[in-house]
Amino acid sequence: MDPTANRAPDVLLVHSSDLHVDEDRAAGLRDGDGTATLRAVLVTPRALRADVVLLAGDTFENNQLGSVILDRARGLLAEADLPVVILPGTTIRLSSPPRSASTAI
Repeated sequence: MDPTANRAPDVLLVHSSDLHVDEDRAAGLRDGDGTATLRAVLVTPRALRADVVLLAGDTFENNQLGSVILDRARGLLAEADLPVVILPGTTIRLSSPPRSASTAI
């Protein structure tokens, strides 16, 4: 009997953490683009043809970011064209609401 006959398919998960997407500090370090790290990180799973991306920790600097930076991040995540799971880090307090419902990702 073939031992691989009932084996589940492999899943390729690409993980990164603590990207700190923001409008200020990270943006200042990256020629004004606070999403540069997110953009760079999303290149790898596409190149590897990953099944899913896990972003853990502080993906966003805080929950008070403006709509421009959130729209830019939302666009990058949509362009990734694969499932992205985001787990909150220490800078995001789940008990604090975002600045407005329209800016939440």
